[in-house]
Amino acid sequence: MKKLTTPSVLASAITTTLLLSNPIQAQDGGIAGQVVYEGSEYPLKGAVVKLRELSLETTTGSDGRFRMPVVPDGNYTLIVDYLGVGSESHTVVVSGGQTAQAIIRFGGAGDGSNRDIEEVMVVGTLAGSRIARNKERAADNFKTVVSADALGQLADQNIAESLQRLPGLTVQRNEGEGRFVSVRGLSPDFNNVTINGVQVGGGGDGFGFSDQGGSRSVSLDVVPSDLLESIEVSKSRTADMDGDIIGGAIELKSLSAFDRGGFFADLRLEGSHNDIAGETSPKVSGRFTNIFQLGENGGELGVALAANWFDRDIQLDDLRTDNELRSVSTADSDENPAFLVPGELDPRVEVGTRERRGFTLNFDYRPNDTSEYHLHFTNTNLQDNDIRIQQNWDLDDARDDDELLEVGAGTGTFADVDIEKRIFFQDKENEVTTFALGGKNTFDRWTVEYGASHSKNEYELPDGIRGQFRVRDTITTFAIGERDYDISFVQGEGNGDRDPLRPDAFRLDQILVIGDERSDEITAYNLDFTRAVNFGATSGTIKFGMKYKTREKDVDRTRAAELNGDDDVAEALGLDPDADEFFTLADISTFSPNRSRAGFEFFPTLGAAESLFRSLIPATEASANPITTIANLTRRDYVAEEDVLAAYVMTKVDLTEKWRLTAGVRVEQTDWQGDAFEVERVERDDDSELEDETRDPIARQAKRDYTNVLPGVHLRYEPREDVVVRTALTTAIQRPAFNDTVPLRDILSDQQEVDDENSFEREVEVGNPDLDPLEALQFDASVAWYPTPQTLLSAGFFYKELDNFFIDARFDGEDVTVLGLPVGTGRIGADGGFDEVNITLNGGTAEVYGIELTYAHALASGFFIESNATWSDSEADPGQLLRDARGGSGDLPLPDQADLVGNLALGWENEAWTVRSSWTYRDEQLTDIASDPEEDVIRAEHLSWDIGIKYRLNDNYGFYIDLINLTEERDQQVFRGDGSRRYFERIEDYGRTYQLGVTVRW
Repeated sequence: MKKLTTPSVLASAITTTLLLSNPIQAQDGGIAGQVVYEGSEYPLKGAVVKLRELSLETTTGSDGRFRMPVVPDGNYTLIVDYLGVGSESHTVVVSGGQTAQAIIRFGGAGDGSNRDIEEVMVVGTLAGSRIARNKERAADNFKTVVSADALGQLADQNIAESLQRLPGLTVQRNEGEGRFVSVRGLSPDFNNVTINGVQVGGGGDGFGFSDQGGSRSVSLDVVPSDLLESIEVSKSRTADMDGDIIGGAIELKSLSAFDRGGFFADLRLEGSHNDIAGETSPKVSGRFTNIFQLGENGGELGVALAANWFDRDIQLDDLRTDNELRSVSTADSDENPAFLVPGELDPRVEVGTRERRGFTLNFDYRPNDTSEYHLHFTNTNLQDNDIRIQQNWDLDDARDDDELLEVGAGTGTFADVDIEKRIFFQDKENEVTTFALGGKNTFDRWTVEYGASHSKNEYELPDGIRGQFRVRDTITTFAIGERDYDISFVQGEGNGDRDPLRPDAFRLDQILVIGDERSDEITAYNLDFTRAVNFGATSGTIKFGMKYKTREKDVDRTRAAELNGDDDVAEALGLDPDADEFFTLADISTFSPNRSRAGFEFFPTLGAAESLFRSLIPATEASANPITTIANLTRRDYVAEEDVLAAYVMTKVDLTEKWRLTAGVRVEQTDWQGDAFEVERVERDDDSELEDETRDPIARQAKRDYTNVLPGVHLRYEPREDVVVRTALTTAIQRPAFNDTVPLRDILSDQQEVDDENSFEREVEVGNPDLDPLEALQFDASVAWYPTPQTLLSAGFFYKELDNFFIDARFDGEDVTVLGLPVGTGRIGADGGFDEVNITLNGGTAEVYGIELTYAHALASGFFIESNATWSDSEADPGQLLRDARGGSGDLPLPDQADLVGNLALGWENEAWTVRSSWTYRDEQLTDIASDPEEDVIRAEHLSWDIGIKYRLNDNYGFYIDLINLTEERDQQVFRGDGSRRYFERIEDYGRTYQLGVTVRW
């Protein structure tokens, strides 16, 4: 690791700030304390604490504690304000330069009026909203919060789905569950996800450039929401936060005994039923906290434990197309218009189970009021036993002119269509482990914080196996549109004896065995100092520190073998292909999957198929070509190492009683190294006399280092007690995804004509080590008005200027020359050139801007409304290379940006019942940009409707029912098309879900 190239910048900033500050007088004391509910001792989080005589202000932390370190001797009045409850006053005396202790109890202690504490202790929607709004109001930056109580009220299945209800946040789904979160229309890669301050790496499934397995995105469906105390999303960063926060910093905070105030325990039992799966899935979770006194002067030990288990049955319909679109037409193109035909039509049914287990164990030790130490451990595990039932129409060769029989608007009849029935058994495991050890000590006016943390996100597919039955060269008519497809087979001449409507026409001709492992491991160390200072007549703090973070991303294919061809499969089963003995679907028990589509029938039964396929693993691995095996094991493998050394200085100053300034600068030095391979696979025509081959892998390595200086400033203005105005100008960066920047080259040379060694089409997926980090300049402004304790109106504006943003691009034909690569010559090897290149590039400059509106109100009668909406727009310069390839097209929307995102919840609540009906809307999004605009992929608009009903029998027992996705909304992606019509790229149908549960509290 290289040293920071600009240490003098930070040293000068720290020295200057300390010199400008007045030394704190030795006789100055301080005030420390805690704000709790009377009787329950439950801490009040985010309460505003003001010292009337000195116009000082602070807020309580998650444990209800606060500290004012610069207070001269004297008599003072503390005023504590908590949104939704009211205020309390408390007298305190500072003498002898000591720190006075103050315990302020709402509902009886202090000088304020008593109030019924049960009114604020209701566990429900309003209680959760109250906690969140107080923490949001107290924050110096732009922050949105979801409390544990609110998480329990939402009809959501995981963390990602809960986050989609916050302003400006959208969710990307997979297998019917929310998985990745986008903030303000930016890629999930742009988020920084932490558990108890420990950054979590990405490790989800996927093994390609477009897959999440090699990205920085964190799959949020792995972490159960029952393990958490709160979720906080910061949309602007201060200097003490990591520099790679452009979307949002998503902080998952687990249970803490001090945050709960002592003993707490609950248990939740749930069953959920999905319409398509047709099964009931059990769920159990429990939480426990307590504070133990360690002897007379041994201090306090807080212990928190939470555990979760959820065994979910899944089944969903999934329609896909694959490979690029190709425009085809007959000779009479006026009467038979061009038809954009995909390379594959790929409907699927996904079945299986997802078993999610998680637990967290937290120890917090406080020997006295000035010292605290913590040891936090979290482990979550997701076992995904997935079976993919797949009917694939291979249209690649059928798109040639001599195979095209008839074409119309969105329909055509094609010869040479292969039909493949596949079943893929995948038992995958994703495990996330985090560990944090640290402490905090206060010495006079100094506070020192330090810590070490480690996280590991691991994914493993040990022995995935897929079998394929195929019939070749059929004549097929199909039509494709935006939401569905239709397909039929031409009978008689042309299809011969291999009638695609007969099971014996489908021969077992492929067994594929694969194994994958990948991990993302992050270790970090931090040291931070905070000093209370006076700036003339005003007070504040200066904070500075350092952080070292080392990260390693390892992607490894552990098994790769194929048994190809119906002859080879037949011989492995002891059959004689020369005597026309082949294994077909007529030789095994079959079934038609639920909700079958056209042609989606007679698949082998799952138990019989798995037994057959696994019996062929030894023959498959024994027959593999060693060179081909090495190539398949290495062509997408890589190791990326990234070290970041950061240092910062920041100051927070109360300029007046109403104005607060937070400003600072952070410097981050990044060293990066990637190791990967160049591999070329040569696939010859099925009738060629030559065998497929693979060139020897070539090891490749790339290194980079760069430094970023990231200043930022926040202003907070409180013109009166019920209005808060914020504005911020900040900078941030986003480092490229690992799979985009490692120096791999995966080349596929595909022979187009039999016995013609100069008829190859060569396509390559290329990593781009020259990618620069994205740099962002961000402006935020907002005003929040709290006209009543139960009402919030807020409006915000955001603007982001992004330089060097990332674009996944595909170039084909002559367009590859804009990358400095030669056009394909039909040959293989160094003289072959390229017919298609897939690569990630830096674009030019992008702008994202929008407004966020929030309105929430609760009536005395119990009715409430919670709503938010975000309108945004973006303009992205794709860069000269991609602009030229797209025919000179202008600016584009930024990928994943939606013009409108909104949430609405209407409900009613009293001491026993909570009824909540909620709607979530997302406008369409551009998800993928292609060199041909017709192949741009757009995710369609999405509107979902959920209902949640909770009943609290008494203080200990409750029941609930959740109705999810009542409108049966589908997740749909389409190709932009030719302007006259769109064609679906992917449609995922996951149906309705019903959840019924019981809760027990002690």
